[in-house]
Amino acid sequence: MQKIIKAIIFALVAALAVPLAAPLAVPAAAEDMQAGRDAYQREVYAAALKQRLPLAEHGNAKAQHNLGVLYYRGQGVASDYTEALKWYRLAAEQGHAQAQANLGIMYYHGQHVARDHGEAAKWYTKATRQGVAFAQTRLG
Repeated sequence: MQKIIKAIIFALVAALAVPLAAPLAVPAAAEDMQAGRDAYQREVYAAALKQRLPLAEHGNAKAQHNLGVLYYRGQGVASDYTEALKWYRLAAEQGHAQAQANLGIMYYHGQHVARDHGEAAKWYTKATRQGVAFAQTRLG
């Protein structure tokens, strides 16, 4: 019985700790995104990657998309379409419009995936619904 009570108390404390810690994490994430953006603009791609990777690993769609770009272009890392595809897909599945368009590009050209115009159209359509002009053009 004591084990059950301890487990319940632990679960309650853990449940309360997450909402209390979350507001503290938001400014840090915003600062990390800004630091990554600044590094990218200065063309210090390895630093941009270092700033964005922890955010991407924790599910930040914008950071995931940005990592996809770095891997796709080979900026700060060797060009790696498999990694680009992975990060684009994670961001696209969360609804990141540009990641959806970029995933469409990879399917259209068969870049480390089987060339699949139907799958490309699916991702272009999702991006189009969010106003990505490039995706609209590709669908046309």
